[in-house]
Amino acid sequence: MDAPLYARMQEHSARHQHAIQLSVSAEPARNEVVHLELHLLSHVEVVELLCRVYREMRSTKNELEVLRREFRDLRNRFGTTLENLAAWQDELAPLLGLVHPQPDMPPDDDGFVCPCLRDLLVTASAPPLEVSPSSKAQVAIEDRGQVEAQILKLRQTIQRRRNLPGSNAQAKHKAEKVLSHYEEVLQTLEERLGQLDHEIREMGSSRIFWAKLALSQ
Repeated sequence: MDAPLYARMQEHSARHQHAIQLSVSAEPARNEVVHLELHLLSHVEVVELLCRVYREMRSTKNELEVLRREFRDLRNRFGTTLENLAAWQDELAPLLGLVHPQPDMPPDDDGFVCPCLRDLLVTASAPPLEVSPSSKAQVAIEDRGQVEAQILKLRQTIQRRRNLPGSNAQAKHKAEKVLSHYEEVLQTLEERLGQLDHEIREMGSSRIFWAKLALSQ
């Protein structure tokens, strides 16, 4: 719990001399914990404190959602930039990991283009936050738009590289390997686009079902 909320709780209960104390763990990695003796508070005070905690959690969840979208957008832009860089400089493609895909590497959930950045994915040990169906649908629609934009850019890159003249047999062979990888990535993105379309249809059908059920009751 953050310091401002803790201060408000202390101020709220000071007039009744309620026991609120801040316990700091010896381990710096652990969060601070607020212990509150709720049995000393009235029902109204308990409800007020719970409402404050709820508002604080809701605000934090919204901030995390915004940061997640910004991080995903930045990562996708970075991957697209590397793809474009390798498209113009053939010798950079192996360094960026765009010629030989990593073996036994499952496709990313968000259809990320560049396989060399997969190590940057952040995995959280905490359980995911519960998101309302409307929020899930909005996120899926945004993901679909990004995947569709990546597909369009990748198709343009493939078409442009196919039209580039090859100076010698070695350059042609290198260009064919890069194009082969691009086509594999394109196929992965198209499959991801189909999955997102299916998820959006499923969520739309579910929302319509529950809306009809609510109206019938």
